[in-house]
Amino acid sequence: MVQVLGLTIPDEKSSLCFLVCTGGIFFFYLLHSYSLEWLKNAQILQYGWFVTLVQCGIYVILSKVDRELRRAGPRKGTVMDYAKIGFLQVASLSLGNFSAQYLNVPTQMMFKSSKLIPVMLVNEMYFHRRHDALKYIAAFFLVSGLVLF
Repeated sequence: MVQVLGLTIPDEKSSLCFLVCTGGIFFFYLLHSYSLEWLKNAQILQYGWFVTLVQCGIYVILSKVDRELRRAGPRKGTVMDYAKIGFLQVASLSLGNFSAQYLNVPTQMMFKSSKLIPVMLVNEMYFHRRHDALKYIAAFFLVSGLVLF
């Protein structure tokens, strides 16, 4: 059983799970892009720290709701681990919100989509995890698409 947005999808319906997850990604990226464009046009995006604070507050609320819906047990990481991840997330969000003042939304989404490359590099160099050839090919096509865009 897989749970997606509170919906329970049986394991034998992997196609349905794929469609729900893929559709959700596109829907929420469209909603996010629309919200960023609205904030930019409303001249709210110039207050990058405030927008970041609101985003982090929403993350906290949604995380709490998710944990309650899943009846999750105690966390496995230390408070310091969560503090480090939280700091990096806030820094990433803040810099992204500040860049929105200078970049249009499609360009911003293009850069966000290219996060795969540094993640693969960190996995290789820091965690010594190897990826199969298919993942390298997919990354190559992603970078090629970004360059051609």
